Amino acid sequence: MKNKKLELVYVRAIICTSIVLTHILTSYTIQEATETVEYEYLYIIRNIFIFGVPCFLILSQLLVTARYDYIPYNFIRKRIIYVFIPYFFVGILYAYTMKYGSDESFIEIYKDAVIIGNWYGYFIIIFLFTILLNLLFKRIPLKIFGNIWVLFSALIVQVVFFYVRNHYDWFQEFLIHDYPLNEHTFFLGWIFYYFLGGFIGYHYDNVIKFLEDYLVIVIAASILAFVIFVMYFNHDYYTVQSFAGKLIPYNTMMFFLVLGIVIHCKTIAYSYVIFVSHFSYQIYLLHPLYLNSVYDVTRPFVDSTLAFILITLFVVQTSIIGFSIFVHTFSVTRILFGTRDFKYIFKEIDAKYLS
Repeated sequence: MKNKKLELVYVRAIICTSIVLTHILTSYTIQEATETVEYEYLYIIRNIFIFGVPCFLILSQLLVTARYDYIPYNFIRKRIIYVFIPYFFVGILYAYTMKYGSDESFIEIYKDAVIIGNWYGYFIIIFLFTILLNLLFKRIPLKIFGNIWVLFSALIVQVVFFYVRNHYDWFQEFLIHDYPLNEHTFFLGWIFYYFLGGFIGYHYDNVIKFLEDYLVIVIAASILAFVIFVMYFNHDYYTVQSFAGKLIPYNTMMFFLVLGIVIHCKTIAYSYVIFVSHFSYQIYLLHPLYLNSVYDVTRPFVDSTLAFILITLFVVQTSIIGFSIFVHTFSVTRILFGTRDFKYIFKEIDAKYLS
């Protein structure tokens, strides 16, 4: 799978959308829910979309393994330009917004959020660990990801990590007080998703063939995984997070489900999807900065819950896409926000609808 696959464009857009939806639903819960039953109901709905961050990790490693036989020499340079410069710059904007009403200094807020990972962008620190791992594999053929026993070992490591984290106080103390970063960035809690992405990328054609023939099995397994999560685990009905051992089966199945669905219907809303996918990183980094302002604008629709959520989602995504197109016109801001050339999108849309 060396050439571009349209289904992965759709997968990236859906994963990005699930992350934005999670934060919209969280804001809705905080501002609108008043009764316990509402919190419980919204908790379940929010967890339906919680697969976003794990699936982003799966997708990113899938693309690496599917594109390369060996890690190229310019691998790290591209990621510094398009990932880490925007991460640190948007972190500045985030720290300034958090400075208002806080007794902490800007430096303290920035360090706690961007360096330690106590903010929504913590996933980029996890992504850094994947880059470091890929560099370790630079001289090793990436076919190591195709080994089922390597994948199974990674699953065991991740399950054991969460078991120890949840049952041993000494390890919880280590993560909270001794581990220098936010505990959610501890890579053993994500390592299975990393190797799963590599495994899917290495066996991509076989995975696609399975999903084309047996999608119904994946649908059933995804529903079962979510039902087990809801029915057989304890919940506080307030905190929603993907960094949880009890969500490993659901997060895993949701990636296969999303991929399976889009290979059967990868022409729906084509123009919109391709823009969301292309600017997904900017949407991921910037949407929480937009959300409160957009929420105030769309709040008149709040009595019609579904319409309110969809309108808020649309306004957030399109606003960031428009902003990203604008900042790309300046060489400095395109570096600061990590935007990439988007002119090919119009050519692809024209080719799609004029062919």
